[in-house]
Amino acid sequence: MSDGIKSGKLYPVLSCGLASGLVIVTPGCGNKDKRGGKDYYDSMATTPHQTHSVNVKVIERIFDRDTEDTDALVTFKDDVAIGVRTADCVPVLMYAEDVNGVAAVHAGWKGTLGGIVDNTLDVLEGKGADLSKLKVVFGPSISAKNYEVDAELAGRFAEAGFEDYVSWPNGKERKPHLDLQGVNMERLRRRGVKEENIVPSQFCTFDSKDDDGSYLFPSYRRENGTSDRLLTCISLLNREVVEHNRRRWQRLMRWANEITSRDAAADGEREEKSE
Repeated sequence: MSDGIKSGKLYPVLSCGLASGLVIVTPGCGNKDKRGGKDYYDSMATTPHQTHSVNVKVIERIFDRDTEDTDALVTFKDDVAIGVRTADCVPVLMYAEDVNGVAAVHAGWKGTLGGIVDNTLDVLEGKGADLSKLKVVFGPSISAKNYEVDAELAGRFAEAGFEDYVSWPNGKERKPHLDLQGVNMERLRRRGVKEENIVPSQFCTFDSKDDDGSYLFPSYRRENGTSDRLLTCISLLNREVVEHNRRRWQRLMRWANEITSRDAAADGEREEKSE
């Protein structure tokens, strides 16, 4: 991988109820060269064949490959991992506990402007999800300070009602910057998702570095094109397995407490005899 990025590094981003999400740095997983590195990430999650569309597909079975021209996936099935691949674009994970559903969204500037987050919310809401209870986590993406765009694109976002997310950090005579994560967060709020249920990413794919100075994440813009990607994925845990593990943990805790109580009683008896 380029820039000294560590392949396979994991970043847990969600552990809530029956949903678990994480970000994985993966090599060669872009759409270039017929989705190079396909076997690497397809062995971990079902991913869409991303085209910067606003299309959403519901996944009904594990490793569903029929995901052409799709940039967001939703599933209501246990143990079906879904994910999206990014290298500056915004990855979004959603968990609707009330309908046992999760979603993974790839939102570049086209999807963000076109409303792919809203389209994904429509699918969840159509299933009966209460959006005020929805949990949303953002994976790493390029930050506003590093995402310079042309004036025409910035104007399109302003006209769409997102002028607060366009800035000119270097002055109005220079190119504007765009806050893609901020726009998608605003879309969530406008649909009724509560602020306290939205977790933004504090990382920037363009300039976040590890302690040794190496870049943490691949960045299409920083590297002037790269086939490396982040795989941001989410899965619903099997309820029966979770309940089994919960009961097993309770049994272990009772056993540990019994041993602790028995040892304490034995210590007390020894103290009495020593007196």
